[in-house]
Amino acid sequence: MSGGVLVTVTWRIKPELADKCIETLRGMFPTTRLKKGFRNIRLLRSDVDPNELILVQEWDEVQNHRDYMQFRTETGDMAKLMAMTVSPPQLGYWSLNPLAAAQAPRRAGRLRAWLR
Repeated sequence: MSGGVLVTVTWRIKPELADKCIETLRGMFPTTRLKKGFRNIRLLRSDVDPNELILVQEWDEVQNHRDYMQFRTETGDMAKLMAMTVSPPQLGYWSLNPLAAAQAPRRAGRLRAWLR
């Protein structure tokens, strides 16, 4: 098994259908989590544009996600989602092996040291 893949799907939703799209996507999660290679999924809404959503998913392999997308196409779910969008979603596949990384320092430790 590889280190996994991060999948991003950015959606521009018709304003009058944004809440319906969120509920539709949320309703798909119970089935999604049962699919081969699935690790996790999050649905986020833009702070700048309330009609822009992004699905952030982790899968074991790109092919697992492609198989999942085929399943959603065959069930008609993709057609339902596409009817709620302004434009086709933007799909990205990203390695979970970082080229570089950093984390913020632990703040609790700093506070304890300051209080001493």
